[in-house]
Amino acid sequence: MEISKNGYVFYIKRYGIETDKELIQRSWFIMNGLSNIINDNNIDKEFKKIEKTSYIWHNMNNLKCKYSDDIIENVLSIITNYYC
Repeated sequence: MEISKNGYVFYIKRYGIETDKELIQRSWFIMNGLSNIINDNNIDKEFKKIEKTSYIWHNMNNLKCKYSDDIIENVLSIITNYYC
């Protein structure tokens, strides 16, 4: 799936047997997580980092997986930044 935001275009691959709805939700998680990044030099590095976090977010939301407090805190910080 290709998503564009603020002049950037990203391709987000389907994760396992992810449904279309789940792919769209995860894609928006990634894009909203990138919205606070100002430095263009690190955009690819930050994209990869948030993409990895999106897999964890997907597992927490859809598969009800449990993770350590540090990992959950990282995911929640991204969520709170784009919901505020």
